[in-house]
Amino acid sequence: MSLKFAGKAFAALAVSMLICGTASAAIESDRAVMLSPAKDGAYVVKMLGLTNNKKIALLDGGRKTIDDGIVIRASYIKDGKIIIPAGGMYTTSRCSNWWSFNDHTFTAAGKLYHFITDEYQQDVVKNVTMKKGEMVFGNEAKTRGWQLTYLGGNPYGVEGAQNLEFKIVKTTGNYYGNPFLIVAGSNVPNVACDGTHLKNGSTDKPTTCWSEQPNPFDHFVGNSIATNNRSSVTVESCTDKEVKVKEFVTVSTKKALISPNDPIMGVYAKGDSFKVGKATVKVTAVGTDNATVEVTDAKGTVTKTIGIKAEDRKIFPSSRIVCQGMMVQSKSGSETVNVNIHNKGGFIVDGKVALMAYSDVLTVTEGSQWTDPAYIARPEICAECTFIHEIMIENDKPIVLDAKNNVAVGPNGYWKVVIDEFDGKTVKAWHIETAKDKTENLAGRAKGKHIDAVVGAECRSTGHFFSRVYKQLYKEAVSK
Repeated sequence: MSLKFAGKAFAALAVSMLICGTASAAIESDRAVMLSPAKDGAYVVKMLGLTNNKKIALLDGGRKTIDDGIVIRASYIKDGKIIIPAGGMYTTSRCSNWWSFNDHTFTAAGKLYHFITDEYQQDVVKNVTMKKGEMVFGNEAKTRGWQLTYLGGNPYGVEGAQNLEFKIVKTTGNYYGNPFLIVAGSNVPNVACDGTHLKNGSTDKPTTCWSEQPNPFDHFVGNSIATNNRSSVTVESCTDKEVKVKEFVTVSTKKALISPNDPIMGVYAKGDSFKVGKATVKVTAVGTDNATVEVTDAKGTVTKTIGIKAEDRKIFPSSRIVCQGMMVQSKSGSETVNVNIHNKGGFIVDGKVALMAYSDVLTVTEGSQWTDPAYIARPEICAECTFIHEIMIENDKPIVLDAKNNVAVGPNGYWKVVIDEFDGKTVKAWHIETAKDKTENLAGRAKGKHIDAVVGAECRSTGHFFSRVYKQLYKEAVSK
């Protein structure tokens, strides 16, 4: 079962229930999901007090830059109240793809965290009929999905041939970067996917005259399947009005382990022990490509042999089975220990093992409570390679404001939204503030109809929203 809806308006976000087919029943959602902020909202390039241009170094020698972003989306005014729906206010700091055991740091609500490892799942949606602009939820949690962004009517000057474009919509409201392009139709041969084109090619001639091609369909290279590595779309049939999709396949993050603390790193011989958090780690054996460790905390002892075989390095860190074999977690779950594959000289050196250990480990899942109980976390993944690359922190419940109850606080107090003047129908003045900065009145562009906003042009997630409105922002700036 999945959910399907048309467009991106939130005011009574209409969606349709699907059971392997076309729309059958309408429902409403009170959560902002996969929605972009309004184009006439407030766009703030940068604020002091947020993470801006922070440089980080990874164990494999890579270097990255962290920039935070803030989004308010789908806000509206009703019955004298300003409402930000659940999921309507969030922060994120997307920073490339995070690889297991590389000590990839990132910020969440202004605090630095260390990514340890993760797990993913493959999500499949089958037998869906779609029209242009419609979306289909693509994961069980219904937080990311597929949209038919283009259905071309007769683009080739013949009947029965269509251009299709699908895009993955992330929980943040952004499109995943690469589109899925398909050429199909009742008269288009599926030669790119049925093996014909691979076997025979187009022709043996280097040049062919138009007069030798009386039927253009014989020379179309149709493809019913479009792929971006781990994600794909398979189309069964299409007309100029609708598309029957046989299968959507993509991936989502099932679980991520993170820590607010620097790892303990060292090289240990058999019999050595050390403390991490509330646990004691003891090395009981060291082999040629593994070591056996005991992790003991108040809940008991976990003993595991961890390491990686030479032949498995070619699928590390992609294989999470290999990653799981490289680490052990305490019984409480608050501590982890892994072999340090990036140790100079290798993780087994002169009969000793190089280890990394983290404390106060947090397990982040789809919709899990954040350290601020008013907010939840949503880990986001690369649709091509299965690697997590951001954790979005969003409000769990609707935020309701008015002239008296006029302040909304971001996760862990990272920022505040302050309503300065509101007459019950129109927001005449409001601003966002951090511990170090405060915006001007942000009510102007929306003319007080809502308080949608984007902060952070350099953040890779929120930067996409800026790119959609740069032209209009420029026009407004030069007209002043």
